[in-house]
Amino acid sequence: MASEAPLLARAPPLARWPGAITVFAAPDAFLQAACPMCSRRHLLEQHIAMGYYPYSKLAAAATMKIPSASVGFCIKVATERGPFGIHYARIYADGVEVSHPELYNDGRYVVHGLHGFLRPLTHSCFDGPHHHHLTSRSAAASAATASSVVRIMIRDAMARLRDGGYGFMALAMRVKFAELEKFANLTLFAIDDPAIFVGGGHDYVSAVRFHIVPNHRLTRADLHRLRPGTVLPTLAGEGQSLVVTHYATGSASSNDDVRINYIPIKEPDVVVNSRIAVHGVYVPFPRLHLADLAVASATDQTNGTCGVGEPFGDCASSAITSPKRQVAPG
Repeated sequence: MASEAPLLARAPPLARWPGAITVFAAPDAFLQAACPMCSRRHLLEQHIAMGYYPYSKLAAAATMKIPSASVGFCIKVATERGPFGIHYARIYADGVEVSHPELYNDGRYVVHGLHGFLRPLTHSCFDGPHHHHLTSRSAAASAATASSVVRIMIRDAMARLRDGGYGFMALAMRVKFAELEKFANLTLFAIDDPAIFVGGGHDYVSAVRFHIVPNHRLTRADLHRLRPGTVLPTLAGEGQSLVVTHYATGSASSNDDVRINYIPIKEPDVVVNSRIAVHGVYVPFPRLHLADLAVASATDQTNGTCGVGEPFGDCASSAITSPKRQVAPG
């Protein structure tokens, strides 16, 4: 099966799919004997699910249908519990037992080992009761799809942060997963692992929520568009917001032209996907008295002492306002 992986990765819709993938894999011997006249590539593609389906999720329901990479088909998953199988359930994917659940699971890719002969899928995603009442359930289905996309994008960000040296932020996102998945978009400011362990780690660990902006996905380009004095609400709650304190200079090559709470961006766009943006910063953000900053900015504007070097730039935005950036379309 591994020899087919490069071909599958380039096959639509996998090539266009940005989210998690679950693979139901059988030994090569079973693949060769299962359907001699079938295309092995298509057989494998049919047994790849679009989404994140660990053992716990598969075992949660007696039966479920999950979308296959083969458009229009679903993998039918059934769970069988023995009389004393309180902590373990046998899972069958299209009639084939999942003998080795979660051979691999990094939060983005899950591989379940099968023991049995794979057959071409015959289950349409719209067979049976799923075909009826689609109109009345369309709103609920749309909401469920949006929530699923957010969860997938969070897992995608976690995996990429781990690979990029921001393992602590990935762990924090995992711990706060249930809270984060409620928001349509997120912007996070992260400190890399060496900085966490060398110095400043305690302040950041105890104030992670102060470094997360809910319901806004602000990329580097978006941060450049924010006026000085723009307030960014955080998960820390009311009165604990971040503020843009340095106006962009117009230099596309400098990471220091936008500062949040006086701290420059060390590594912009560490992770950017359809719902989340993560930026690296040098040290934890200090807490500022926003009312005092607003008064100081207004005083500078009145006295004509505003300049690009001031925390609020040219005082073009003396009043602290919410960001104008709209939530990215779902």
